Formats: sequence, C-alpha cells, structure tokens
Amino acid sequence: MVYDFASRLIALRKKRAWSQKDVAQRIGKSDSAIGTYENDTAMPSLETAAALADVFGVSLDYLLEGEKSRTISVKGVTDTQICLLMELAQEFAAPTGHGPMMSSSQERLLSRVIAEFVKLK
Repeated sequence: MVYDFASRLIALRKKRAWSQKDVAQRIGKSDSAIGTYENDTAMPSLETAAALADVFGVSLDYLLEGEKSRTISVKGVTDTQICLLMELAQEFAAPTGHGPMMSSSQERLLSRVIAEFVKLK
C-alpha cells in the first residue's frame, strides 16, 4: 500500500522550488496530472512514477513507500567511474580514526576518482 505519496511528491517539488508545471514539463505530463497526484485523487502509472523518481533523484521505493534509499543518476557515467564512486562512498562512510583528516587510502582513492573523471573523452 502506498502511503503519503502525495505529501512526499509535494515536499520533493517544493524543496527544489519547482511548480507543478515545472515537474510536468520534466516528465512529459500535464500540470493537472501532477495536481491530481498531489491531491491524492490519482496515482501515476509505474512508468510515470519512475520518471518522477528519476527527476527528483530518489528511488522509486522512497517515492512510493518512504524508504530511506536514494539514487544518483549515472547517465553518461562509465562502469569504471560507477565502481570508483561506489568504492569512494564506502571508503568515506567507514570511520578512519584520523579525525577530520583523510586516511592515505582515502587520498589515493580520491586521486583515482579525479583522474578517471578528468580523462579526455
């Protein structure tokens, strides 16, 4: 069961200071359709819900059920770059015991990430 979909949609839209028309244009729907979702008088199709999740940078489960997972669009990012970003997130999430300083492994990884993203295409 989907609870609070409308309020999550409104909160995500307002956080970005977008109008219903702004959201509608980004996903190829009418602003009245967005209004019906926000008024809780209609639910979007799965395809539309996925487009909404994508435009707001959240997972579909978050949008529909309020789960805490978030997504980052990786359109145009190579598999190597995605792996490096995942490794970077895991590395920085782990406690280092170095206080505000980066560990040497974090420094090396960050250097690899920068090098990978500044390569000439």
